[in-house]
Amino acid sequence: MTETYFNRIIFTLVISQILTSVCLCSPVWQNCTLSTVTHQNISTIACSSVFVLDEDEYVYRYESSVDYFIYYEFFDTSSINICSPDNFKKLSEKYSIDSCSSLFCNTAPKLISNAKSFMNQTYGITNDIILRTSLKEMGILMNYCNYCKRDDFISFHEYIVENNATCFSYETEDNACFDSSYFWMDNTISTPLFQGQSLLKTSKNPYICLCDSKYYGYRCDIFSINIVPVTFRGFPIICFVISMFLIFVTMVFNVIPLAYRNFKKIRQKVKFRFVPLHKAIYDEVFSLNWKVIIFLLIYFLFISLENVLSFAFIDVYIQKVDIGAGFFRALSLLPLITALFVTFVIWVNVLLTSMNRSDTVNTHFGLKIILVIFYLFVIALAVLPFVYTFEKSIVKIFNIVYFSLTVGFMMFFIFVFIIFGTKLYLKLRKANNLSIFQIKFTKFVIVLSLIATIVIIQMIFVIIEYAASTVTFGLFYRATNFGVLDVTMCVLASTMIYQMTPFNEMKEIYCCTCIGQSKTAFKLTDDSFGNTDAIQTAYTLDNDEEDNNSRNSSYYKKNLPRL
Repeated sequence: MTETYFNRIIFTLVISQILTSVCLCSPVWQNCTLSTVTHQNISTIACSSVFVLDEDEYVYRYESSVDYFIYYEFFDTSSINICSPDNFKKLSEKYSIDSCSSLFCNTAPKLISNAKSFMNQTYGITNDIILRTSLKEMGILMNYCNYCKRDDFISFHEYIVENNATCFSYETEDNACFDSSYFWMDNTISTPLFQGQSLLKTSKNPYICLCDSKYYGYRCDIFSINIVPVTFRGFPIICFVISMFLIFVTMVFNVIPLAYRNFKKIRQKVKFRFVPLHKAIYDEVFSLNWKVIIFLLIYFLFISLENVLSFAFIDVYIQKVDIGAGFFRALSLLPLITALFVTFVIWVNVLLTSMNRSDTVNTHFGLKIILVIFYLFVIALAVLPFVYTFEKSIVKIFNIVYFSLTVGFMMFFIFVFIIFGTKLYLKLRKANNLSIFQIKFTKFVIVLSLIATIVIIQMIFVIIEYAASTVTFGLFYRATNFGVLDVTMCVLASTMIYQMTPFNEMKEIYCCTCIGQSKTAFKLTDDSFGNTDAIQTAYTLDNDEEDNNSRNSSYYKKNLPRL
């Protein structure tokens, strides 16, 4: 016996004395007792029934660079009773195994050495689905022999201990479950369960640990029993709730107030016969502001769908695999980028209009051409996720290319928003000496730049992680990267909601006492796409500053420059 094995026996002897009088009453071990292997005076668990997770109903990922399995348990993962004598007899006959001793000393060492080759040569199994089922059944046999009560239970364990040099044993130095967490302080047991299907990935440590009698993981550590369940089962729900909440916020702060503004303007134009009704409706409905809001809603819809497909249910997971993980996340980036670009076009148009000293904000012809070209480019990019859906082998290239393009776009937007935002702000300060914190669009630029920088850093990490094909930044990052990215992108989109909020109309709708109070620095203006009110959206003063200046009725007329 190795020194490690002797240490394990000593450790087990000490713990056994503590647990001899303990009732194993957790749901998994409630029908178990501690039995003593006579010759070695070692206690082991003997059960009349043990319900464990069905290997076909949870998924795992093996990170070979750190030799770690990550197990993902679904909400509807079922359990099976491994201590069924009839089932053991049936499976033993199926695989020609005459005893547990034969299984552990003859079959198991060969199986662990090369599972695929052994199952092929011994049982003629070549089909991958049949192979996975067979390995699961081998795992049931192994766990039955190790944990389930029967006539030869004690003699079997005595034989395994005496022949540990040639026979497979759960208690080896490679077993990750046997660490300082093996027995927990609340007198519940953490112990390994043989996982047959993991042998398709590695022959080392083919276990899933049952930790604290209720958690499953590769090891009984914080990552397996706390972080993985939260990120796998909790993050999608959290991100879905956030995105749906932001859809509601967009409807309340953007859609309803802007529709109300459009209604007022349409009514005004028709009343004074400025334009025909159909022209007035067309101008308002097809404004650039509406395009920004619609693209934001599409973004929230796509990111919601991505997280719905990440809900921890078996059937949902199968659909996600068929469609492709990250399909809707990739699509969601396009409307968000488009919303940012349209906002940028609005600002450029406002700046050009102010330079021309025009009374109206008609979209310049060159900007229209640029918008059309950008729309066509986005449509071309939208084809890539569909290609990935039909050809999963390009997933690595797809992610690197897509995230690299997104990083490029984000860097471009930070640059142009800072440049054009600075120019617009300088025009205002020249006439009014306004602080950057007194104007809505300057606050938007600052917050957007900070959040976009965070998004860029996150995506650079994702690109490096995918390019390296290894766990570069640690398992914690690998488990949380996309969930955190989704939340950050939603925060970025929230700045757009703030920027596109028409505060005048919002207060008229939701605050009766606010009706009649002017909160806008500039008059309403027209755009050839429709009444975009770009200046009103971009140059709303901070509410506190507006309230301070509202006492002076000539403030807006005298102090603001004519754009």
